[in-house]
Amino acid sequence: MAPKRKPFINPVDGFLILFLLLLLIQSAFNLLFDQTFTADTNAIDVVVRTSAALIFGSFLSGQDKVEIPSIQAKSTPAPMTLSSALPSENIPSGQIGFSAPMPSSSLDEVPSPPTVSEKPAVATRTRLNLSVIVVALVGLFSLILLLIVRNFTTVTPGMAATLSQLRDFVCGCIGFLVRRAREN
Repeated sequence: MAPKRKPFINPVDGFLILFLLLLLIQSAFNLLFDQTFTADTNAIDVVVRTSAALIFGSFLSGQDKVEIPSIQAKSTPAPMTLSSALPSENIPSGQIGFSAPMPSSSLDEVPSPPTVSEKPAVATRTRLNLSVIVVALVGLFSLILLLIVRNFTTVTPGMAATLSQLRDFVCGCIGFLVRRAREN
């Protein structure tokens, strides 16, 4: 069985690039064509500019991970030893509660942590990729709808709540994708 190849572009980065492309096209459209500006269209323009800056900033911040060996990762802690000697009666022991000695055999019987199987990791990875796709599609739909309303319709007060929700979707989706890009 051939080893699985990684995609050229991480899907999260691909969606962020798509969002950035749409946002930059909208910004260019606003600059090149004379349009009427209202408080409602300005609210959409703020989301466009802020989201584009957020995505661009995430790419500027150098998300490419370079593994640098850490001094702390290489150092090993000194083994901890437990003394089975009991304090003498003349020396204060500083113990609170029972002072009965523990048998030395119970110190040696430390239960090992449960092992984690590989199946949950695979299921988690599939679930995360599905959530990236769903979130990106909702964000793209919301952004396209906002841009259509911004450029081709007159915004009415009755549309304010829906437009506000779409703006929240776009900002939330981009924030989610930027966070996921940092994790990958």
